[in-house]
Amino acid sequence: MHSGAGLGTELASGVGCWLAQSGTENQNPDFPIFSYALEPQTCTAILNKADEGILSLCGPDGQPYGVPLNFVFKNNQIIFHFAPQGRKLDLIAQNPRACFTVIDQKTVLPEQYSTAYSSVMAFGSCQLLTDRQEKKAALECLVNKYCAQNTQEDIRKTIDKGLDRTTMVAMDVEEISGKHSIYLDIR
Repeated sequence: MHSGAGLGTELASGVGCWLAQSGTENQNPDFPIFSYALEPQTCTAILNKADEGILSLCGPDGQPYGVPLNFVFKNNQIIFHFAPQGRKLDLIAQNPRACFTVIDQKTVLPEQYSTAYSSVMAFGSCQLLTDRQEKKAALECLVNKYCAQNTQEDIRKTIDKGLDRTTMVAMDVEEISGKHSIYLDIR
């Protein structure tokens, strides 16, 4: 089974990390809202463990489009698989800029009129993976993340069978930010 060693699950140097001011309070005293910035290593840990996120794209008319997707985070890229044609690919062809959002923890706290949460947003550009070996390696990472219980022989056969029918897309992460509510103790 592939362990993911050497595939780079940390942010590359030069990637911007926006950190919000810790403990920023809403100006409405009846409903104070506190959130704290996450460190870059915590953002990457959340991306590495999350099962799904929302890819947000923008159409030529400015209409936003967000779609929940499975993904894998490797080598400072967020990797997705798509059908060979469709709205996501059309939008990426028109404008490759994207945002990907993951909500790691979420618990509604009715007595507090709040939510305990942590979340990460990554920004960058999407590109189609066209090199067959690169596309296959990306699909292997994705399949190993979600189907690790299957034998490597089954995984190899499935990838070989479906590789030509699958479009692999990588979003190069250029900037990342994360935050958590005051109700979560993230260290």
